[in-house]
Formats: sequence, C-alpha cells, structure tokens
Amino acid sequence: MMWMLASLACLESANLEGDFDAPASATVLHPDQGGPFKDPVAFVANQGRGTVVPLDIKHGWMVAEDPAAPYLESPHIATGADRVLGAIAAYAPDDQTVTLLIADAQTRSLLEVPWVTGAEAARLTTTTPFVSSEPAFEDVDGSGDSATLDLVGLRKGRAATETWTFTYTGTDFIVEGSRSGMQYRRASWLTPYMTDEGELDLLLEGSATEGDRFTLGVESGVVEHDLGGNVQDLLMLQDQSALLALVTTLEDPLFPELVAQTRLLALDPASMEVLGEIALPAGSQPARLSISQDQTLLFMGDTRSPQVLQVTLDTADLAASVVESIAMPANVTDVVQQGDEFTNRLYIALQGEVSVRIWDLDLQDWYDVNPVTAEVDGVYVGAPVSGLAASSDPILLQEVGPWEARERDRVVAISTFEGVVKVAEASTGCLAQDAGGPSVNFGENVSDVGFDDSSPTSTPSFTADVFGEAVQVNPCGGIARTQSWQMVYDGSQGNWVLEGSVAGFQERRVTEGERYVSDQGEISFLLSSGSRPSTDGDSWFFTVNNGVLKIDFDRNANGVGDVAETPIDVPARPVSYSYLAGDQDAGWVGVNRKVGVILPVTGYDNVCKVDLQAGRITSIWD
Repeated sequence: MMWMLASLACLESANLEGDFDAPASATVLHPDQGGPFKDPVAFVANQGRGTVVPLDIKHGWMVAEDPAAPYLESPHIATGADRVLGAIAAYAPDDQTVTLLIADAQTRSLLEVPWVTGAEAARLTTTTPFVSSEPAFEDVDGSGDSATLDLVGLRKGRAATETWTFTYTGTDFIVEGSRSGMQYRRASWLTPYMTDEGELDLLLEGSATEGDRFTLGVESGVVEHDLGGNVQDLLMLQDQSALLALVTTLEDPLFPELVAQTRLLALDPASMEVLGEIALPAGSQPARLSISQDQTLLFMGDTRSPQVLQVTLDTADLAASVVESIAMPANVTDVVQQGDEFTNRLYIALQGEVSVRIWDLDLQDWYDVNPVTAEVDGVYVGAPVSGLAASSDPILLQEVGPWEARERDRVVAISTFEGVVKVAEASTGCLAQDAGGPSVNFGENVSDVGFDDSSPTSTPSFTADVFGEAVQVNPCGGIARTQSWQMVYDGSQGNWVLEGSVAGFQERRVTEGERYVSDQGEISFLLSSGSRPSTDGDSWFFTVNNGVLKIDFDRNANGVGDVAETPIDVPARPVSYSYLAGDQDAGWVGVNRKVGVILPVTGYDNVCKVDLQAGRITSIWD
C-alpha cells in the first residue's frame, strides 16, 4: 500500500492550478447577517469546475479553517465539476452554520450546499465528503470476472455528492461522475488514478470484460431543488427570513428564446419550501435583483421590455407584495438604489448605452446630471455597463471641498466592459474625481497658452478665474471628456469656431468679451479682446483631462499595466463590502471603515478587491 500512496502523491492533475475558472458571481456575508466570522467573507462561484471559493476580504487571502494558521487556506466548496454555477447567496441563521444557495445552469436547479457546520474559538468545522455507497463491481456478462476498486483518497474541496461509474472498454475504464461529467483521463489496471479535478484517488485490480463496471457513491450534503426553470438571480433578505429567486421557465427547452414567464419565488432558506410567489407582469424578463437600503423595496431591470419593476415587499405575506412598473427608454441591464437623508435614487444601466441613467424615487422623475443640455442626461461612463453596486456606507472622495477637506458621500460602483470601475456620487450623480481632478494643459504653465498667431499680430487673451484657471472644466465628473480642443478665428463672422476631438464642432461660436459655455457644458471660459484685434486664421489649442477616477489594472498608478498587474477582462457584477480596519479595542489606534466591492473577473480567472475610498485595486485573488 505504501508504494501506491507514494505514486499517488506524485500524480498531478492538469486542472488543479488556480482557484478560479470563469468566476461569474459573488455574494458577501457580513457579520451582522450571521455566521461565525468577525469580518465580511465573500463567496465566489466558478462557472467552470463547479466550485465556490470563500475569501477573507479584510486580510486579502482565502478563508482559513484554523485562524492560528491563516496561511493554510480552506479547501474550496465543491458541488461537482460538470456544473455551471451562477447566482449565489449565503444563509447563516446563527454563529455556527453557513449554507450556500447556488444556481446551477447544468441541472437547472437551485443547489443547497452546507459548508460550516460548527465553530469553536474561531476554528471552523466544515463539511467533509464521505463514501455513501462502497465501490461495487458489476459483472455485466456473467463471465465470472472479479475486480476491486481501492479508494485511497477522497479529496475535500473537490469531491461532492454524486455517483461515479467506471466502465471497462476491454483495455481501460471510461470514468464518469454524475455531476462531474466524463473524465478526460481513463483508468487502467494497477495504475494509480486520479480524476481530472482530483476528487478521487484510487487503484483498480482484477479482471473484467467489456461492459463490466464499478459504481461508487460520494456524499457531501449537496441537495438539488427543482424550482421549475433556470435560476437567474438570488437575494437573501438581511434578516435571513427569506430567499428570493428569479426563475425563468422555458416554453420549449429547444427554443430558449420562447420564454413563457419569469417567476419571482420567495423561499424559506431553512426548509427550502416555497413561501409564495410574487406575480410579475406577463412577458417580463428580469435577470437581476437588487434591494433598497431599508430592505422595503425590491428592484429588477427588465431585459425584455423597457421597464424597471419595483416591488414593495410585504414581509408578513411576500406573495401579497405590490409590483409596479417604471417606464424606461430601453431594456435594462442592471439597477441599484442609493441615497441618504437627502436623496433617494435609482441608478440604471440600459442596454446599448454607455451611460448610467438616474431616476429620482421621491420625485418620480428623471434626475438630470447635466442641466446645460435640453435632454435629460445620464452620467457618461464610456463603455457598456457590466454591473452596478451601491455602497452600504459613505466614503471619503478624492476631491476636496471649499474648505480643502475631502468630501464624504455614498457612492455607486460601476463596472464596465472597458475593464474599468468608475464611481458615481449619490448626492450629485456625477462621477467621482481622482486626486488631481479635471485639468487643462496649454503648455508648461496655465498662463502659457497654446496660441498660434497668424499675420498680422493679434493679442486676445483668456481671463483666468480666482484659482488662476484660464479654462474651467465642468466639475461634474462624466460631463467633460478627456480630449483636445482647437479654436480658430473666422474673420468673416468676427468670432471663433471651437472644435473638440471628441465633441466635434460646437454649434455655438465664441465671441470675445462674452462668457462661453460649450454645447454640452463640458468647458467654460472668457476670451477677451486685446490691444490688437484677432485676425482670420488665429487659433488656440489646449487639452482637457476630465479627472474622473478610473479604477483599473494599473494598480501602482504609473500609467501602464505592468506584467504583475492584471487586466479587468469581462468583469462580472460587483458586490459591496464594508468593514472596520484597525484595533477597535485600543483607543490610541485609528479605526476607519473600508468600503469597496468584490469584482469577479470572468475573462481572466481572478477576483479583485476594489477599495472605493482609496480608488484602486488592493487585492487580487487568482
């Protein structure tokens, strides 16, 4: 037996490297919701491999079962390698247990996955897989063959509830797990064998004829619940009293475009029994759930019709909850609520748009970020939105107020398919600025204007404001774009033509001695006449940096992505976190609140911790 164990120890699986395989969704369990943790823990579901990875957000490492050895990370939470995991929620009814509820597109079911079953002195007891039915050999043709399957290892964090079948081909064994699928590698007699994802280590001995097979049962507590369709999204109420599930029922599985209906079910997370169904408008197809800060309103963007569905929750009888529709100009990708004692707004990402619209819930009308234009504008983010997340607490913004102090505000994190996370301020709807803020470059100095004087000599000049700025950039982040501007004097009209490299030719022309505002309100300035008049062909040139905070893979802010830095390639929906940093028991040690989002990066197989106050990625798990 020792030789066999040594051989198995050296056996490697090609798929065991890396913790993530197309991470598609995440949820965060905060201490006030339940569970044995003093700080928030994120759970990230992999579309590939069928695993969930628990993350210690505060310390930037994997969750450890033993706090005395945090470098020994906990095994992954396995459900079966052939599953395609999606939406995830955590259920922690007390300080001793944590169960995960996960959508599986492969089986079109909702998985109930027990994880923590006990905790003592912060040491976790987690579910361990075991053999539920011993290996059984079936001599299919009755030829009298006899064989044994010696199970040497059942790997925690890889093995899950399923039945394994080993079918003899005459030369080797085809291996298949009922929830891990057909294995790439085949098993042979007297050769140490490990399944593709390392679930099982075993050795086969004996004789068999073609068609003979072994079966082996493994149990880890995973239970499949059929809700009658594909589970699109999950949301656990803050008090853990109910799990909300969006379930899409297909009219014909062969034609997925024929959607019969999307149902919103309320389940008891303890028993997984359906508490009731909240009736949605016929033909609606919401795909994501979000809830207001006070847990009274549920919001869903309709991906099929131009509307946001608002549900006033009746916690005593969820089926009696009232559903209303808010008309939208296009179908909706995502929606979240954010606000404070002064504001109460929805931030809405529409399909096909590169901006985020804002709906005022109190006024029941659109909030116009840019009143300069006739249209009601959203905030420009530069690329289609992959997801939105509202911060649960305010943060210190990078920009400073009139008293040279940093402003404090609640925010909305906006992840885009450009690979950038931007931040919208709740009070204004504007995008947050970086520490430098918007700026204009004429040359080495503000007064060193880029003026090209054609003959004869002309002496127009800009009148600087009290801060010495010749051109003022709209302080609302997202209105001004980073671009170059050129202004040319038209002698026949006696005014200046202004053109932006992004904004294009401006309809309004610049007249000397009059305050000018560009068509979209991006920039403003006062150009004054000099002692010598402007002449045809005179031109000004300057560039504008919009100063918008962009959180991307440039972690050290040197302007380029280093080899060690990771691009945000196909980001998923961000999820908010908040925790206190510093020693809360020592009065002389500063304690501050860290607010940010966990961002699964599906295309690059990693997960980012984004600190919204610092304005950068502070940890990457891969």
